[in-house]
Amino acid sequence: MDDPTILVGTWEGALNVGAFKLRLRFNVEAKPDQPDEVSATLDSLDQNASGLKVDTVRFNAANREAVFEMPTLRSRFVGKLNTEGTELVGSWEQTGTLPITFQRVAKSTVIKRPQEPKPPFPYEVIEVAFCNEPANVTLAGTLTLPQGDGPFPAVVLVSGSGPQDRNESLFGHQPFAVLADHLARAGIATLRYDDRGVGKSTGVHAQADSRDFAADALAACRFLAQADRIDPTKLGLIGHSEGGLIGPLVAQADPKLLRFLILWAGPGVDGKTILLDQAKVVGRGMKTHEEELAASLTLNARLFDIILAEPNPAKAEPLLIQTIDEFVAQRPQEQRAAFAQQKAQVEAAIKQINGPWFRFFLRHDPAPVLAELKIPVLALLGEKDTQVTPALHRPALERALAGNPEAVVEVIPGVNHLFQTAETGLPDEYARIEETICPAALERITHWIQERTR
Repeated sequence: MDDPTILVGTWEGALNVGAFKLRLRFNVEAKPDQPDEVSATLDSLDQNASGLKVDTVRFNAANREAVFEMPTLRSRFVGKLNTEGTELVGSWEQTGTLPITFQRVAKSTVIKRPQEPKPPFPYEVIEVAFCNEPANVTLAGTLTLPQGDGPFPAVVLVSGSGPQDRNESLFGHQPFAVLADHLARAGIATLRYDDRGVGKSTGVHAQADSRDFAADALAACRFLAQADRIDPTKLGLIGHSEGGLIGPLVAQADPKLLRFLILWAGPGVDGKTILLDQAKVVGRGMKTHEEELAASLTLNARLFDIILAEPNPAKAEPLLIQTIDEFVAQRPQEQRAAFAQQKAQVEAAIKQINGPWFRFFLRHDPAPVLAELKIPVLALLGEKDTQVTPALHRPALERALAGNPEAVVEVIPGVNHLFQTAETGLPDEYARIEETICPAALERITHWIQERTR
C-alpha cells in the first residue's frame, strides 16, 4: 500500500555545493482531516528560509521510493527509504542533480546565532526607500539612528557578491544586522538596503555588474547624507567583499561625498587572479588531489581568458562550450559520466561566467581606483580568509594605498571571510560557526570610525 504517512517526521540532510554545505530539513505531518495523506514544508537552515511549501509528497511501497515535489522552487527530491525507516538516500534535482541523504531525527537542529539583535532596541529603526534615478531602480532599506537629537556620523553598508538582502543574510547569519546594531549602540547611524531585485527593491540583479551596484550605493550615500539627524560631513561607507570593490568606485564617482571608507575583506587585485587564488586555496584546504586541482585551475584559466579576449557573449559561448567538452573528453570515464548527468548545471555555469557581472569582475583591477583615494581608508582582512586571502591581497592593497597617509591595511587574527573566529577558514565552516562577527573586529571598526568623526 502506498501510504505516505510512513514519512511523517523530521528529516535533515546536507547538499554539498562546491565548497559549501547547504543544510535542508523536511517537516512531514499527517493531515488532520485526511489521516492517510501528508503535508510537508522545507527549511533551508543556512539560508534563513523556513516553511517553504512542498506541493506533493508520494511514497511507493513496492520500491520504497519517496518523492518530494516543489515546482515553485523548480526542485524535487527523490530517494529510497531504508528498511529501518531512518534514512532517505537519493538525489536533489534543481538545474542539475546532486546526491543527498536525509536522516530521520527526533529533534530538529537549532541554529544558534547569539549575536543576532533582538528587540527592544536602544535606537530607532526606520524603514526607508530611495531611488537610483538614472537606472529607474527603487531600493528599500533600514536606517538605524542612535538615541538623541544628533546629528550623527553615519555609514552605508554595501554587501558582497550575489543577490543579498539588507542584512546580507547568508548561512543563517545576518552580518549587517549585527554590525548595524553594534554601531548604533556606539552612536553611529547606518543605512543598509536590499540589493536591486532582492526583497523590496526593484530592478533585475542578474542584468547588473559592479558599476551598477556602485551607482546604487552612490544613491544610498546621497540619500543618507540628506537624512534628518545625519551629519553629512561625517559620512562613510563599509563594503564587504565585493562591497570593498564598490566603495572606492563610489568615492571616485563623487569625491566630496564620503569622508572615510572601510574595506571589509575587500580585494586588491583583479577578478581573474582572485578566483584562481581562491580556487587553489579552497581546493587544497578541502584536500583535493593536486592533479585534479591543477586540471581544474587550468580549465578555469582557459575559460576566463576566452571571456577576457572575446567581448561578445554570443561569440564567446560556443568557445566556452568547446573548451569544457575538450576538458571532459580527457577525464576518466566515471568523471565523464558525472559531467553528463550535470549538463544543466554546466550550462548554467557557462551563462553565469559569460554574464555582465562576471565579465566586469574578471577584468576589473581595483588598484588604480584605490590609488586615487584621498580620504581615510581602513582595509581589514581576515587571517584565515580563503576567499580574499591576506597573502595575495595585503601586499596589493598596501601598494595601491601607499600614497595615502590616512590609509591602513590590517589583518584580523584568527578570522575568516565573514570575520568569524574560525578553525580552517573554509566556506563550509560559515554556517556551523555560531558567531556572526568576531567582537574584536566589531570594536576595531567602531573605534576607527569614532576616531575619525569626533
